[in-house]
Amino acid sequence: EMGGMEKRKEECRDTRRVNWIQDLIQDLRFGLRMLRKSPGFTLLAVLCLALGIGVNTSIFTVLDFTLLRPLPVREPDQMTILSRAGNPEISYPDYAEYRDRSQAFAGLAASLPTESSLEVNDETHLATAEAVSGNYSATMGLPTTLGRWFTDENEPVAVLSYDAWRRFFDSDPRVLGKRVRSETQWYTVIGVASPKFTGIYTPIETEIWVPLHIWTQQYPDAQAHLLDRANPWPRVMVFGRLRAHIASSEAAANLNAIDGLIKRENPNFSKAATAPLTLEIIRGAPSPVTRRGAVPFVTLLFLVVGIVLLIACVNVGNLLLARGVARERELSLSILACSRLRLACPLSALCSVAYSRPGVLFAGMSIPFSRADVRQDNVRGCGMRRLSPRWLCRSFCCYAPGSFSARFTGCEPRTPDSRSGIVSMCSLLFRPRNLPRRLACSSTSRP
Repeated sequence: EMGGMEKRKEECRDTRRVNWIQDLIQDLRFGLRMLRKSPGFTLLAVLCLALGIGVNTSIFTVLDFTLLRPLPVREPDQMTILSRAGNPEISYPDYAEYRDRSQAFAGLAASLPTESSLEVNDETHLATAEAVSGNYSATMGLPTTLGRWFTDENEPVAVLSYDAWRRFFDSDPRVLGKRVRSETQWYTVIGVASPKFTGIYTPIETEIWVPLHIWTQQYPDAQAHLLDRANPWPRVMVFGRLRAHIASSEAAANLNAIDGLIKRENPNFSKAATAPLTLEIIRGAPSPVTRRGAVPFVTLLFLVVGIVLLIACVNVGNLLLARGVARERELSLSILACSRLRLACPLSALCSVAYSRPGVLFAGMSIPFSRADVRQDNVRGCGMRRLSPRWLCRSFCCYAPGSFSARFTGCEPRTPDSRSGIVSMCSLLFRPRNLPRRLACSSTSRP
């Protein structure tokens, strides 16, 4: 009455839901056999999806670096940037007042990105530099690989990036104490930054950090107007680390109150600084101007490549539906032995990897070429940060399309009464229970 022992074992395993590993192994073996059976179809499907996935992944990586990725610093959710009417440039005297008077920040740091030259061992290289305030490393929470960060803006010292240390000094641990020249100013190397930190101006890769006041000594106009309130030059970008349990709106209100006091105390206050201050949590490129300019272009480009990816998925789906005609009899017999859900996606795991990995490879190959193009377009040859698609990009642009197409792979067999692949899938999952037996009988009766 109870039937065979093996049948009862299978029913018990199905009830306990512990046989999914065995089902996965069976699906992988079945998928490998199907792919090996039709190498031409497999190659064509992989190439179609690899093209769409690779281009989509490359564009999403640029979007991630420009708009989404946090700063590579300690507790990046607390890092903010000051701006006035969307302009992130703040005069140095105003920055000094905000730094000394504000109680809402654990630290406020100033930074001025600049294109420079770097002379090492009588060889001159193009480089990207940052002239920063003395509390830059403390505000950002930056470690070092060698040495230390500077804390005095009037000390002629410099910190090299890890990449610059590796390229220009061959990772020599005796680099500390050596002298390098950036433009017309000589600096003593006192530290090497962590390899994870390549600057905050995404996607520009900073190669040397120098004190702000020492940097201005090479330019008489900059040294004369740095502390001038009426006509300040150069202006700096101000980054602040919020104190614990302080919202950005509270910190902005505190800064605007201080700003009002400064205007009343200084009649020569710059007329360009009349708009209220705003704070933004930094995501991607720190400059609001850069983000606003990049949003329309990157979004449009992302939509275009998304359509290309959709077309690739549809092409693969059409290939699968055309190939499924030969599996009518197989489906009719298989539906008697397994559940509808199991029959609907037997190749999902294998095809997700098989179709997605070439896309990741294509994206990895295309990103360095785009980086090289930006280097060539840059007049001074600024270093570009290495764009590498992280797990969010891979899951969004690679594995999701692979799984989507794998669903069509598992559902490609056309039943005798179906009219299209989508109708076949729906009828497979929602048809009456007595239909499988009727399909099996009809398939066995066919010549």
